[in-house]
Amino acid sequence: MHRIQEAYQRNPRKSTRRASRELTIPHVTVWLVSRRRLLMKPYRLQLLQALRVGDRKKRTNFYGMFLEDMEDDTFNCG
Repeated sequence: MHRIQEAYQRNPRKSTRRASRELTIPHVTVWLVSRRRLLMKPYRLQLLQALRVGDRKKRTNFYGMFLEDMEDDTFNCG
């Protein structure tokens, strides 16, 4: 437990898989110790595309057309 805590004190942005390799401890063990004993919440940062100025209008138009299509008897989801 102390080795894992020290590893994250040196570099808090370190992934659990990287810590696992450096400490030669199974990944699941690193994840569980950091979660249950150290009360850390490991997560994976997900980068998303930025919304642009015209995107809102495009989305509004799309779901408007989608709702109209759903009202048709010929609408097919597959």
